[in-house]
Amino acid sequence: MEQCSADPVFCAAIAEGYGRGWPSSQWQGLGQFGLYPGMRFWGPCGLLLAGNCTVSEQALAVARTEELNSKETGLMHFKQGGETQRCLERKYPKNLPTISVVLIYLDEALSIIKRAIRSIMDKTPPHLLKEIILVDDNSSNEDLIGKLDAYVSFIHDERPGLVKRVRHKEQMGLTQARISGWKAATGDVVAILDAHIEVHVEWAEPLLARIKEDRTVVLTPVFDRVNFDDLKVIRYIPAAVGFDWALWCMYESFRPEWYKLNDESQPGKSPSIMGILVVDRLFFGEIGVLDGGMKIYGGENVELGIRVWLCGGSIEVVPCSKIAHIERAHKPYLPDLSITMKRNALRVAEVWMDEYKDNVKIAWNLPLKVCP
Repeated sequence: MEQCSADPVFCAAIAEGYGRGWPSSQWQGLGQFGLYPGMRFWGPCGLLLAGNCTVSEQALAVARTEELNSKETGLMHFKQGGETQRCLERKYPKNLPTISVVLIYLDEALSIIKRAIRSIMDKTPPHLLKEIILVDDNSSNEDLIGKLDAYVSFIHDERPGLVKRVRHKEQMGLTQARISGWKAATGDVVAILDAHIEVHVEWAEPLLARIKEDRTVVLTPVFDRVNFDDLKVIRYIPAAVGFDWALWCMYESFRPEWYKLNDESQPGKSPSIMGILVVDRLFFGEIGVLDGGMKIYGGENVELGIRVWLCGGSIEVVPCSKIAHIERAHKPYLPDLSITMKRNALRVAEVWMDEYKDNVKIAWNLPLKVCP
C-alpha cells in the first residue's frame, strides 16, 4: 500500500484533511482521532494504510474519511437499481399509514447525515412522512451541533418542523437510542434506521402497505452494502436473518415455501433483523419495545426477534423496499465489541431461552456451572 512518506506516516493528518504528518512515535494517545491498526484513509497519495494507531470510541477518523468520500459524491445520490420487475410493477394505495423515520448516530460524518435526511425527504411521499427524528447518542464531533443545527434550520425553511432532535446527555448505547427515537415518534409507523444510509425510490410504500394489512409484523428492507472508502454499491439479494448459538446475526435462506412462490417481490419470514426495523408504533409499545437492560451494542437484534415471535408478532424481509447502507470500517462504541456482545447474549439467554440458555454459554466457552 502506497504511503506519502516513510516516516512520518500520514495518519491523523489524512483523516482530518489538514495535510500534516504525524510520526509513528506520536500515534499513541491519538485516540481522539479514532485511529486504529489497519485503518484505511484517502489522502494526497490515494488510499493509505495505518500501522499502529490506537482505538477511540469516537472513531472520528472514520467519520472524516466517510465525509470526504460523501462530499465528493454529493447529496444526490447513490446509484440505485436492482429491483425486480414485479416490484417495479407493484401499485400501492394512497391512504397508507404515516411514518416517523428515526436516524441513530454516534460521531457520524455530517455529510452522511445530510445525505440520509435528503434521500428520505426526496423519496418518501410528503403526505406519508410525518417526521425525521435524529437521535444523537452523545457524539463528540462538533460538526453535529452547530453545523447540523444550521442544516436542520435550512430543511425547516422547506418543511417546517419536519426534523426533531434527541440528544443523550451521556452515551447510552444502541438499544436505548432506539427506545428514545420510538418515544419521540408520533407517526402511525416507526422506521428505526442507522444514519449512514440512503433510501431507494418507493422504499416506504411496500413497508407501510404490509403493516396496513397486518399491524403485528415487524419489517426490514433489503440492504445494499456501500463501501465506506469509495461508496461503491454492492447489491444484496433478499435473505432471512438468522443467528447462531452465540447470538450473532447472519444471512440465511428463506424457508422453502418462499421459493416455491416464484415471486421475489413477496415478503419472506425471518427469525430476526440485521439492524433496521419498521414497525407499527403502538404495537411496538404493546410488546414492550426493546430490553432497556441491553448495553452499548450487540445482541439487540436477536432480542427483538425473539420478543416479536413470542409476543404474537412476526418478522418479515420486504424485497421491494431497498436501502443503501454504508458498512463502517469500525463501530464507534468500543474497540472490542465481543465484551458487550457476550454480556448481552447471556442476558437474552436468561430472559428468553429457558432450558436452551446453556447452549449460549457453551457457544461462548463458559462453564455451565460454577464450582464451589
